[in-house]
Amino acid sequence: MATYAEGEGRNAVFLAIQGHIVTAFDYAESGLEKTEQLAEKHNVTVQTKLIDLLQDELPVEMFDAAIMVFGHFPVEQQQEVLSGL
Repeated sequence: MATYAEGEGRNAVFLAIQGHIVTAFDYAESGLEKTEQLAEKHNVTVQTKLIDLLQDELPVEMFDAAIMVFGHFPVEQQQEVLSGL
């Protein structure tokens, strides 16, 4: 399962606690570090990937599901981001 624009990792860690194999994507290294710390605190594994949803190529057909809960993008970029997912 992929979580995009993950921020500090609460959603990714929740899903990992539920037994999912999770990869968290975000453009902020500091957020991904917090994701890793939160996962460690809860004794689960979340793989993290530094990626810019507007600039970088995303994996294709690699995950069974993709989630983006709070991806904050300007209105003019929202369709571009969603199309890329």
